[in-house]
Amino acid sequence: MNFQMRFHLEKTETMNRIASSITILILTITNLMAIQIPEKPYPPRLVNDLAQMLSPEQVAALENKLVAFSNSTTTQIVVITVKSLNGTEKSLFATEIGHQWGVGQGDFDNGIVLLVKEQTPEESGEGFIATGYGR
Repeated sequence: MNFQMRFHLEKTETMNRIASSITILILTITNLMAIQIPEKPYPPRLVNDLAQMLSPEQVAALENKLVAFSNSTTTQIVVITVKSLNGTEKSLFATEIGHQWGVGQGDFDNGIVLLVKEQTPEESGEGFIATGYGR
């Protein structure tokens, strides 16, 4: 194979890699924009039982424990239950909650999101633990 042919093949391979990378980037950005993350509650809470899987007493007890843990360690743990992931992969859903809600302290990157998706007759229950990076 002569130099010109080899150069042309290498140039074509490089262009194909760049095109593939751009396509992956566009798909990733499109997926992130399509994710329907619940609004951050106001006032902020550490226990967010959107699927109503817990009793009010359980929510209050867990909230008290997580607030005490956060106050004593500065590590923030947020628990969220949801009825649906809206077609989003659980890892991406939980990670986006951590980012959008600002879970943890920005100086320490010490947030944790505990996501629980309730089981329904149509779908299995799911769970995921993700890090939050604070703000």
